[in-house]
Amino acid sequence: YTDEEGTDTAIALPANVLTTLAIGADGNSLDYTDELGAVNNIPLADNDATNEIQTLSISGDQLTISDGNTVTLPQPTLTVTKETIGYVFAAAHTLANGTNSFNINSSVTRTGTGRYTVAFTTAHPNGASYDITFGAQEDLVNRDSRLVSVVTGTQTANGFDVMVATGDNGTTADPLVDEVWYFNTSATKEVVTDVVQFVSLLGVSTTGSSATPIGNPDSSILFLDNFADRNTFSMQYRNTTGTATDYEVLISNTAYSTIPNVSSGNYTITTANNADGTYNHLITSTAPLAAYTNIIISGNQPSPAGDNYGTQNPAAPVTVTFYTR
Repeated sequence: YTDEEGTDTAIALPANVLTTLAIGADGNSLDYTDELGAVNNIPLADNDATNEIQTLSISGDQLTISDGNTVTLPQPTLTVTKETIGYVFAAAHTLANGTNSFNINSSVTRTGTGRYTVAFTTAHPNGASYDITFGAQEDLVNRDSRLVSVVTGTQTANGFDVMVATGDNGTTADPLVDEVWYFNTSATKEVVTDVVQFVSLLGVSTTGSSATPIGNPDSSILFLDNFADRNTFSMQYRNTTGTATDYEVLISNTAYSTIPNVSSGNYTITTANNADGTYNHLITSTAPLAAYTNIIISGNQPSPAGDNYGTQNPAAPVTVTFYTR
């Protein structure tokens, strides 16, 4: 920015907050453009050409100007959605001689007749407590059941020992045999399913005089046709004269601090916190409103919702006042 003595001063800004910062074309405002391209207007306290801003500082998300007013800059919010899923932690298909024909996060070694050792590449996140599913081949003629089991006491986070036996229909221990067999074991993990970043395009929430009109109160030129803020926000007003005019509209004492998804047009909207639980919203024209034309500003339902369904006279305590410049 340039002060009244002609000195240019550079301003270092935090990343992803402001992209441009300049005195507005009318000389009465400080305008900045955020990273989404929305132009935000900060009206200055006066229109004295010899009293430009002398100091301007940023700390965190607060912009402080020389008269002590502060402006909260819009910050991105990040919403991350997660869910827990099951997946195959380890698996293998092993030939009778111990050859591994398929592996996931594991290796299998034959240590003796019908004896095999499974080693995980990485330790199981559940330690020694995990499920194991086995399968084995069996010839169609003999139909001697192959029994694949974990050797008791060998299951750890790093793997387990396996024995493959064949049923002998007797009372003695089933004999061990070499056979084609396979296994898999599962685990769970948390995954991100959606990430949403949101930056408000409404403008800024300010304290001090930033939402104070600089024009003259004048209800003879602009007329309010409609005002609603209960189910949705809608306001329509018109120029009743044959002359184009620059203007300001002050919506006072609302319970809501923002107008969600407000429509865009030849105007800016600045919000001020009244520090009593209410807020003022100042609409400032960026181009003259043509003769005998109207304008509609709309948005989603404010939170908390107002009391106006649609009227030329907003319900108390909300008031609408027109100014011309």
